[in-house]
Amino acid sequence: MEEGTFAETRLEDLKGREERAFARNLDLLRATVYPFQTAVFVVASRERMKQLLGQETNGVAFPDTRVVCFILNEKVNAAGAHELMHVMAKNLWKGKPKTWLNEGFATYADDLWYGYRLHNLNRYLMQQGNLISLEKLIEHFGASSVMITYPQAGSFVKYLYEQYGADKLRELWQHGTTTDLQRLLGKDVATLETEWHSKLMQADASAVKYEFSPRK
Repeated sequence: MEEGTFAETRLEDLKGREERAFARNLDLLRATVYPFQTAVFVVASRERMKQLLGQETNGVAFPDTRVVCFILNEKVNAAGAHELMHVMAKNLWKGKPKTWLNEGFATYADDLWYGYRLHNLNRYLMQQGNLISLEKLIEHFGASSVMITYPQAGSFVKYLYEQYGADKLRELWQHGTTTDLQRLLGKDVATLETEWHSKLMQADASAVKYEFSPRK
C-alpha cells in the first residue's frame, strides 16, 4: 500500500481481515494448504486504480500472476474474501469457470453484498421483482446490472454449495452451463430455480433497503 493513505493507518485490521478471508476460502475450497504466494495491492481510490490499471473498479484479481488489488478508504472497503477467492480457486481448482460461477463463488466467499447477507438481499430483490431468470444469469451474465447479477449469483452458488456440496460445485466449476447443471445435479434449471426461491423465502429481508440503477 502507499504511504500516507487511510489503509496504512488500518494495517493491522487489514491483515487480520485478509487472514480470516484466506482461512474461509481455504475451507470453502476444501483444501488444507495453499502452496502459492499471492501479492496484495491496496489503493486509495478508483481514480488511483484507473491510473495503475486503466480501469475504475473497487477490486480486481489476476489469478495467473496471483495478484489482487482493491480499494480501502473512508467510504470504500473492498478488502475481504472476494478477490482473494478468484486467485485461490483458479490456482487450486484450475479450469476456466463460467463467469456466473466465478463471480458467484467469489461473492459467496464473503456472503455479503453492500453489507447485506446474500439470501436476505435476494429475498428482497425477489419481492421487488428484480431478480433475473437463472437461465439468463447463467448464459448471459454480462447483460444485466452487476448490482443484480453479482449478489444473485452469490446467493445461488451459496445454495448449490450448501445443498449439493463442494465436490459438485467443483465439477460445475469445470463446466457450468445450464446443460451441465442438469447433468451433474439431475435437475433442470427451472426446478433448481424453484428450490432456490423456496430457500430464499426462509431469509429475513425486513431490514434490507437496497437502491441501485438497473443499468449496467
